[in-house]
Amino acid sequence: MILLIDGHNLIPHIPGLSLADPDDEYQLILRLEQYHFQSRKAITVIFDPGLFPNTGARPQARGIKVIFAPYGSSADTVIRQRLAQSANPREIMLVTSDLALQQSARAYRAEFKSSAEFARQITISRAPAKSLEEKPSVETDPDYWIEAFKKRNKDPGRKPT
Repeated sequence: MILLIDGHNLIPHIPGLSLADPDDEYQLILRLEQYHFQSRKAITVIFDPGLFPNTGARPQARGIKVIFAPYGSSADTVIRQRLAQSANPREIMLVTSDLALQQSARAYRAEFKSSAEFARQITISRAPAKSLEEKPSVETDPDYWIEAFKKRNKDPGRKPT
């Protein structure tokens, strides 16, 4: 399954992201990169025309193809072209809340998911960070095992191996 994402449509649905932020595309790409590493799904995110903020360069991310629609066009147009040109549109999952794009996906028999639903999915899939004060369990605590092996090697009745 290939995820085809209407980028600017998804941004307002992600907690902590806003279309008013100058680096909103970059922040979305970071979130999508995390999702890609967990899901291993191929992702293409399409944005309306524009250059990546402050650099003029296109952002790059592992496992994610980032496309900005050409000037004079729109992300919606590029998405429709992708659906029309796909050899197998049934393998596409379009992420958008744009009803006209959802209708296009339906016409090509591609699947679609609302931006709000997908935003909940990727927000839930992000594993919470462990607290720095949280002590690892005994089995995963390296200090426990270092001490255990030191004690074992100090045992006078034990023959060296």
